[in-house]
Amino acid sequence: MKPSERFFKFPIKLYHAFYLNKIEEEERETNAEHPQEASWVQGMARVNILEISGWYETFSRGWSIEKIEGAGGCDLTLIQTEKQGEFMCMWKRDRFEQEYNLYMDKYQKWVEEEEGRYLQKQEDYISADLAKQLLPGE
Repeated sequence: MKPSERFFKFPIKLYHAFYLNKIEEEERETNAEHPQEASWVQGMARVNILEISGWYETFSRGWSIEKIEGAGGCDLTLIQTEKQGEFMCMWKRDRFEQEYNLYMDKYQKWVEEEEGRYLQKQEDYISADLAKQLLPGE
């Protein structure tokens, strides 16, 4: 596994903080009934799979309950990590869990292979050291 492959990656929504703050300020001033959707672009997050501490369903800013129900549920998953904070994943929860499980299987296989290589090196070292002790004159 290449170093960059050791991170779980998923699509995220990226907002420009200035414009998001401006929209939120306007909503407070006008007592808006529903939040507006803010402009965003798609980005990719890469996190250490072991840092993910939880996730839950959520929905896009500006969505109404009716739109959530019409879409068959929430459209996003909020991922919580221990050190990097939260990420708004653009996958629905089911898709996120499917991708997470696939990646975790791949990661665990890599860990087992690395452990096997490490143990083999230890065995080789011990065998070579033992041979030196048992063979006279070397």
